[in-house]
Amino acid sequence: MTSEKGGTWEPGKAWEPAPLIEPKHDEAFLSRNLLLNPVWKTEADVVTLATWSEKWYREVGIEPLINWKNVEKAIDNVQPILNKNTHNATPSIFKRAAALTLAFMEVSPLDQSMAGSRIEDMLTNLNNHQNAIVVFEYCRRCLQGAKLIHSEGKFAGREFILKNKIAVSRHFYRDLIFALGCEGRDSRSFHAYALLYESLAYKSNPGVSYEETV
Repeated sequence: MTSEKGGTWEPGKAWEPAPLIEPKHDEAFLSRNLLLNPVWKTEADVVTLATWSEKWYREVGIEPLINWKNVEKAIDNVQPILNKNTHNATPSIFKRAAALTLAFMEVSPLDQSMAGSRIEDMLTNLNNHQNAIVVFEYCRRCLQGAKLIHSEGKFAGREFILKNKIAVSRHFYRDLIFALGCEGRDSRSFHAYALLYESLAYKSNPGVSYEETV
């Protein structure tokens, strides 16, 4: 049975909200992958990230009003964050993703709430959800299909392709959006680190984590 909000419901079961709608695969987007760009903030980077943001709003049923200059400011902040927090001349794609995420949340270029859209209320009720959702989904898409080369250990020098998209539980997803929203509001919070410890503990203890469905 379909609810007015687009979710499903069966007698005796809790209402299950409709899944987030993800923008379609775009080869042009992947070819301008911000996380693999050796020189930060090219014009293509700004266009890619701003266009991605606009696409997300349209996919969930909202006509976007985005100031591209604010997106540019977010990209401007990435390299200073990397320079401050890593001494590696070629930081990993994970470090780049983390720096981009933090830079995006600090600027929070997206002013429009996604309340009333196809995204469920449990997310749109969270502070600064629009910026948190867009940057996480952007990095998650960038990481899928990206190349990773081990720098040490048994597989040093070996190239890996991250074929699978990062999967998390709905519970984790909501907590992640909340944590990222706090980063934008409070500068530094414990929530992101709590999620880190949680994910590491779950990965080390199979069968304990929530089901990865998102």
